Amino acid sequence: MPRTVDHLQIFGHHVRVDVHEPDGEGRPHTVLLLHGAGGLLGDGALLRRAGRNLSAHGFRACVVHYFNTTSTLFATHSNVREHAARWQAALVEIAQNYARAAREPVGLLGYSFGGFLAVGASRETSRIGAVAVLGGGLPAEHEPLLPAPLPPLLVLHGGQDDRVPVECADALVRMGRRAGAVVESVVYPNEGHSLRTRAERDAFDRAAEFFAARLEAGAHR
Repeated sequence: MPRTVDHLQIFGHHVRVDVHEPDGEGRPHTVLLLHGAGGLLGDGALLRRAGRNLSAHGFRACVVHYFNTTSTLFATHSNVREHAARWQAALVEIAQNYARAAREPVGLLGYSFGGFLAVGASRETSRIGAVAVLGGGLPAEHEPLLPAPLPPLLVLHGGQDDRVPVECADALVRMGRRAGAVVESVVYPNEGHSLRTRAERDAFDRAAEFFAARLEAGAHR
């Protein structure tokens, strides 16, 4: 599958987006892929695998270098407190940019910390039509908050995750359902934060099926 690069100007910063173009003809749906706290130095290989999988399923899969907006390589406790709101706002702007170009809502697939940001961004714009969260969730203390409307959610998590406890995924599922969103959830009982090959492939395939159904439904509303 061919790869191209988009260059965006967001809040005065250059943001690179690596695009895995789909094979075949027709107008594909767009899915933005969001790395976790390790940035693309830590999570790049995972997102490239996800991008190849989604493009093989006919999507335009866009790996977003959103840390470019703060010249950050990876997240720490201190810079998350400093930059998280800016990263989320940048993702809203980027999603809206791609949605305008596609003339339909886009999907977000967020890994770990990127999943937390994906959920937050989806509460701020209707141009995000579906969100898949892999190894992320919702801090338990945020669950009692009254949720804004949410798009359809797919929550994928390792049952033995010692970095983001599975309780965070459970809290996100409960919040989504309380908000009236369509929520799908899969827990891989014997997997940790990084899924092994078979579980990872299953997660990517499930995400592709989810986006195919939910973005197609959103495009015809």
